[in-house]
Amino acid sequence: MKRSWLYLLEKESYLYLVFIAMSFVINGNKKYMVMLFGFVALSYLISGNLIRALWLTFVSAFLFDKVVVLLINYPVLPSIANQLPMRDITMNFAFSFADVLLIPLIFVARKNSVRMQWGLIDWLIIFFIVLGVASSINSSVPYNYSWFGFLKSFIYVVIYYLARMVSVDRRVYKATIEIIVLFAVFNVILMILQTFHHGPLGLLLEDMTFPYGRFADEISSLYRPGGVSWNANLTGTILLMVLPLFLSFSIINMKKGYRWLGTWVTLLLLVGIGLTASRFIWLVLFGVGLLLGWRYRRIMFLKISKLGKWKVVVVCLIGGAVVIPFIINRLSTLGEGNIYLYRVLQYTTAEEMIKNRFFGVGWDGYRYFALDNYSPKVYGYAVTPPHNLFLEVGSSIGIGGIVFIGVLLVWVARLWGKLWGKRQWKTWELMETGILSSLLVYFLVNQAYTSWYSVSMTKLFWLLLGFSYVGRNRQAIS
Repeated sequence: MKRSWLYLLEKESYLYLVFIAMSFVINGNKKYMVMLFGFVALSYLISGNLIRALWLTFVSAFLFDKVVVLLINYPVLPSIANQLPMRDITMNFAFSFADVLLIPLIFVARKNSVRMQWGLIDWLIIFFIVLGVASSINSSVPYNYSWFGFLKSFIYVVIYYLARMVSVDRRVYKATIEIIVLFAVFNVILMILQTFHHGPLGLLLEDMTFPYGRFADEISSLYRPGGVSWNANLTGTILLMVLPLFLSFSIINMKKGYRWLGTWVTLLLLVGIGLTASRFIWLVLFGVGLLLGWRYRRIMFLKISKLGKWKVVVVCLIGGAVVIPFIINRLSTLGEGNIYLYRVLQYTTAEEMIKNRFFGVGWDGYRYFALDNYSPKVYGYAVTPPHNLFLEVGSSIGIGGIVFIGVLLVWVARLWGKLWGKRQWKTWELMETGILSSLLVYFLVNQAYTSWYSVSMTKLFWLLLGFSYVGRNRQAIS
């Protein structure tokens, strides 16, 4: 007898739906903290495992990226401030609610951890931490802001090692991926509603940095929904990272008769990516789509055969007639405005900082160092970090930061290449390929966007990096 599809998810995944529902009505920092620890207690009652309860609540919370923000006005000379589009320059000390759970999680997980092998990634992380400390010591940015940036970056490392520890439990591994996918699906549904509303809905769980929504620079009437975030580029990147992860997860569960669920979730993710109107993400999606389509061509052919070829052709023609003109129109604006000019100026300014300061200007110090040392014309009047992962990290901690990102990228790409070339995959290899593909998406997309300090996205990257350890070292884990 076939079991209901409701049995597909772990119990905590259904609890996450309650978490989302509560986020609609919980207002105030104290109430939100009470809710977090309440969910830890409820999850513990369900699973009887404190590590699992803490970890899954942490994952549930950091994806929403709810923070307490302390803003400090940055002292800018009036002659400089008058030239900038933003007169008030602030330093953002944002503390995530989810990070509070890391303290008890570290304490509990350390007592129950299994022995892990030491490898290249561990030495690379030590190199990264040393650079971060040296950069913060040498930083001239006031208010010890670089040390705060170092703390945020160190939290990424903590998440990586915790992910390595907890993912040994297969049920935690599965529930974590389910929560990530559920967050992505919820975000897409919210984005669709925002699109029809032509702006944020005014819900408590929405980031209201832009109360009336964020619109495209080149087409002022084009609203770009971001779901729970105001940043459509951030949301689009997360959705594109989730796509290969979910495809691998879905294919594994196809044997259980849940093909329809995988098809509809995939379509929702694609709709969400389309709604962001992020051109570079679209280009990366096109490349990823070609690779995934070629690799999964047999499975896709079987699905098409069962659905009926003519039905698929009709759906593609109708969908293409609606979507393709919008995509072509959006891509045609790639060269318009000063979108590339200010980015090129940012790149050259960051390169100069890296050449002149061996340990960089301090974590997240690019914009403040630029304000104090360059004319606004030099960096394109844009008081934001460089829109490139290598230069963003490199300007923060020096040339060693570029080496760190480069080695990490080559390491991930090498592991991905080994698995991608196989004709047949074992279950763990299929899941590992999906995770590594998600990591590569992060690298690719963030050659054109600011990323390191987009906390929820980068936390997701380090979480998946930790999860990839289990697949590679499955025989070494007791």
